Amino acid sequence: EGDAHEIDETVNASNTVEGDVSAAHGEVSTVVEEPSIPSPTPPTLPPQPSQDIPSTS
Repeated sequence: EGDAHEIDETVNASNTVEGDVSAAHGEVSTVVEEPSIPSPTPPTLPPQPSQDIPSTS
């Protein structure tokens, strides 16, 4: 009976580790891409309208 329990625990541990690695990989990719895209977008938008207003005036 003890042997059967040990096998069950090993299979469960392997499954949990595999799922964790996949989730962590997906999160890292999203976090790295997110800040890279919004970073250059905000600084390029504010300077354009600021120069357009005084130029027309």
